[in-house]
Amino acid sequence: MLRFANILSTCVLTAVLAATLVPASQAQTISVLYNFPGYQAGTSPYGPLRLDAQGNIYGTTQAGGFYGYGTVYKLSPNGDGSYSETVLYSFAAGTDGNSPTSGVVMDKNGNLFGATAFGGSNTCSCGTVFELSPRSNGTWQEKIIYRFPAQTSTNAANPLLLDSTGNIYGSMWGNATSYGFVFELSPNGKGGWREQTIHTFGTGSDARYISPIIMDAKGTLYGMGNEGGTYNEGVIFELTPSGSTWTETILYNFNCHSLYSPCYPSAPLTLDGEGNIYGEANDTVFKFSTATQRMKTLYSLTPSTLGYPEGFGVALDNAGNLYGSTYDGGQYGEGTLFELSPTTSGLWQGTDLLDFNPGVTAVGNARTLQLTPQGGFIGTSYYCLTQNGCVYQLTP
Repeated sequence: MLRFANILSTCVLTAVLAATLVPASQAQTISVLYNFPGYQAGTSPYGPLRLDAQGNIYGTTQAGGFYGYGTVYKLSPNGDGSYSETVLYSFAAGTDGNSPTSGVVMDKNGNLFGATAFGGSNTCSCGTVFELSPRSNGTWQEKIIYRFPAQTSTNAANPLLLDSTGNIYGSMWGNATSYGFVFELSPNGKGGWREQTIHTFGTGSDARYISPIIMDAKGTLYGMGNEGGTYNEGVIFELTPSGSTWTETILYNFNCHSLYSPCYPSAPLTLDGEGNIYGEANDTVFKFSTATQRMKTLYSLTPSTLGYPEGFGVALDNAGNLYGSTYDGGQYGEGTLFELSPTTSGLWQGTDLLDFNPGVTAVGNARTLQLTPQGGFIGTSYYCLTQNGCVYQLTP
């Protein structure tokens, strides 16, 4: 069922690691929670999902909607395993934005925040940061809280972070003249927002083309540059706050020519409680210790193992296992959902949890993947039975 609300205002160890591959167990159950019918309901879901305490799912589609330029949607459980969609907002490609690719984050008052890759003003379709607030009548009000400047125009808006005091952090990938930047938006106490550019990249051996950022318990930000650094093959950087200023430190320079070393990273990072960073670079999954600043290649992802990584990063469970998806490999050659687990030997074992195929599993290549509080997974795919994308769930 579909409801509309406010649509008008609205380096590789291949030989060794391949030997630790476990074939597809298919013990998991995959189910499609919602197939997007297209057009006004939105098409091509993109970005991470947000779940609330009532089991509702919030997300963004790149295209579709009332005007065809993307939507923010809500999926509500019906009690029988099915979900109903409400389009909370349809973008019109003008000053309100176009092509939301960030997903959304939610504050303690139920307001949603996200970013668009384009739109924002009549003179520069450079992207926006938007806020959606619920009204008492069930509709949602959109407000643009930041418009990206012309020199930072890009074709991707990274997912946002929201801290416990209501500050918003984000990064932009960059373009041919601007190599990306990290910003902070803070409530100004008058109903508006104050923007601070935390760091602009690209000078000398600095990072270039910036991935989504993550934050630790101390408020330190971490991210990666797809290029830049000593070897111009990517870096891991740290941004440390001190009052109103931030200091950048390059923690690691990727080097393709170093034995077993990953390079050219682009996927989102994952941080554990001990300061270890997990991510994808080229065709590898790696672990980097912020304490010792040591890099370790955990697994090589190739068609002969689990397939090449999708580039959406890995999820980490409480037991220290990693999960991700590939766009090829597996039984049908259309990608896998995989698990990487540490072993007593120090190597990591790769397990093929599921082989994607829309004709068999009703889900093609996974676009996003994240853990749920119940220990399962939820994600989006652009390649499903309707060809407009879907939201799926995987349970053990």
